[in-house]
Amino acid sequence: MTSDTKSNQKDSEEVKTVHMVFAELDPSLEEDDYLEEPVQAVQVGPNRWRLEQNPMFTEMAVFKDTVEGKFDENGVLIVSCVAEKSGLRTIRTGVPRMFYFSDLGKAFIDRVMELGGMWDMLAWGLFVFSYPESDHGELKELLKKACEEAAALGETETRPPSQLYKENPEGGTTK
Repeated sequence: MTSDTKSNQKDSEEVKTVHMVFAELDPSLEEDDYLEEPVQAVQVGPNRWRLEQNPMFTEMAVFKDTVEGKFDENGVLIVSCVAEKSGLRTIRTGVPRMFYFSDLGKAFIDRVMELGGMWDMLAWGLFVFSYPESDHGELKELLKKACEEAAALGETETRPPSQLYKENPEGGTTK
């Protein structure tokens, strides 16, 4: 699941899915051992791409960073460096499985987006979000409350997140 990246784009920028490998990995690894992942990005130069989501297999680069690299023979961008940092703070954390379906969890996600940030969630529990550093205090408290509410919801909700998502893809409670 991911937030809608295209709504944050200017009309003239084309968001593309680019398969990337982040080269901060152990240099002794063979190419076959690299973790390739599809990342939403906008090309901003011949070998430069601005990330429109948080990559999951690296902490080298985050949402809105501009990375630089070269494509290999398979069309995979081998990212060698971050050319420009976004200035956003990125947190990777676990959240209760009902986070997306709690009202405060939904409010948290909406607030991150209102601040110009981005969020991604994997397997209903690995949560990655980026936001302006100046909003850390507000978001820290809201995240804590959202996790408490989601944990309580998880005690009573019998439907799995996948079913809840089918019933209510917008998130929040499904009363």
